[in-house]
Amino acid sequence: FLYGGQQRNGQDASVTLAPSNKETYMRAGIRFPLSFMGPERFDASIAMEEAKKAEVELSTESSRATMQLNAAYTNYSSLRKQFTQMHTFLNQAERFLPALDQALMGRRISYFEFWGEHERYHALFQRSLDVRLAAARALSELEMLTGKTLE
Repeated sequence: FLYGGQQRNGQDASVTLAPSNKETYMRAGIRFPLSFMGPERFDASIAMEEAKKAEVELSTESSRATMQLNAAYTNYSSLRKQFTQMHTFLNQAERFLPALDQALMGRRISYFEFWGEHERYHALFQRSLDVRLAAARALSELEMLTGKTLE
């Protein structure tokens, strides 16, 4: 900007008897937009920093989700393997239950021995059901993490 003008010095009254001192002046300056010096000039750098922060958060969340998915799959596969082994063992043990009954009837074993073996079988059966339930929970967690229906 550039402008100028005249100004009277020393007299405030509009009607005077003495000649007044006149001063001629000229002013020059440069105007900058507010965004050049104001807080708006940082908008681009703030946006860049927010984008970098979002990228870091995304990579952190992605790696956390991957680790959580791997842990859930490891847990499920371990429980499934454990249930398969227990189920195989229970199928083998079921073949011996009639022989156990016959041994009790033939008085080759005592009732306490019979009852102890029977209790061991039922405890193993209950444990296999608990493992199967835990495997079902692990599978549902895996399904929630993947968003797909599995098996």
